[in-house]
Amino acid sequence: MIYALASRRGAFGIGDYLKTDGIAVAPLVTVLTYEQVFEEGLLPLGAYLFTGLDALTRTETELVVAARHALAAASPSTLRLNDPTRWLRRGALLQAAFDAGINTFRATRATDIDVHRRFPVFLRSESEHTGSLSPLLHDHRAVNRAVLHALIRGYRLRDLLIVEYCHTADPDGIFGKYAAMVIGPHIVPRALTLSREWVTKFDGRLDDRRAADADLQYVEDNPHERWLRRVGELAGVEYGRIDYAMRDGRPQLWEVNTNPTIGANLAYEAPTTMIPPTPPGGGPEDAPRLRERGNLLFYAKLRTAMEALARTTSEAMAADGAGSELVRIPISPAARRRLARERSSRDRVLARQTTIGRLMAPFRAGYRMLRSGRPSQPTSAGSPP
Repeated sequence: MIYALASRRGAFGIGDYLKTDGIAVAPLVTVLTYEQVFEEGLLPLGAYLFTGLDALTRTETELVVAARHALAAASPSTLRLNDPTRWLRRGALLQAAFDAGINTFRATRATDIDVHRRFPVFLRSESEHTGSLSPLLHDHRAVNRAVLHALIRGYRLRDLLIVEYCHTADPDGIFGKYAAMVIGPHIVPRALTLSREWVTKFDGRLDDRRAADADLQYVEDNPHERWLRRVGELAGVEYGRIDYAMRDGRPQLWEVNTNPTIGANLAYEAPTTMIPPTPPGGGPEDAPRLRERGNLLFYAKLRTAMEALARTTSEAMAADGAGSELVRIPISPAARRRLARERSSRDRVLARQTTIGRLMAPFRAGYRMLRSGRPSQPTSAGSPP
């Protein structure tokens, strides 16, 4: 059995996939939450995917390390994918990628005000997957304004990165974002998304025949497998999604997400398996049907990788003489108290309840009212932005 450990907040990443497009894989994978496991202090034996490392608190990280040790003692041969003691956070990873010659651009912390930067740059969070927090910034004054604006919105200074812009558009002005899954020894290309926007998200992506054909060819060919393995090793990531682009024939790393959304992003689109069949005589080439071929091929390759991991796990546990017993994680009362404090603090940060954010909330509300020209409801200093 394969177990995916995720936070309650982040369990949708793999959980939604297992309920929809990955329903054929569901018998092989069980989703457990960190909250549940650390409350009970017990783990079943099996292969583990430790997801969402960037969202773990300090005590949660220590407990993941303890869990990995306990699992290794009970069944040394089973895989435990993602070690928080080896994993690099986004800022450290981008610096390591630049130092290794993988990337041609740098990322520095917003606190490093004296660092020479190659403009333009943009601002982003180190721990969240929110994309750019600013437009392209062309001088130090613009950077300072963007940082101040982020602080007012409730972001923490120590979580902000200033990233040099790397232009990856082709001669037609099309940007391509590549994404590939790492699952232990397997590299599974996920998708190639084309867009006319430099921040390549769902909004603005191209959904025409050219984009669909390019996506399918990427998933079929897996052209950057060797480079992706190198990035996974550099990042210390054995389970996750690598996002990158191409510049002058060279891959450029954007990030490695250890809790990726695997199937359809249900906030934007329906699962591929729910696309109505093409009516007799053909039907319109709408976006979901165009993307269907690449998605279905990815799901088939991912299923093969998961089935291989399940077989390897069964063989490893048999070789170790491991059974269905539960593994205990030692958690002291002091650790539980720290855990409660840290989770409360994390919740405030995610709700943008920083000191500056709370103080500036009434001013933000007033500014929005002036911009809209409409009255707004009073906002207390403790309300989220």
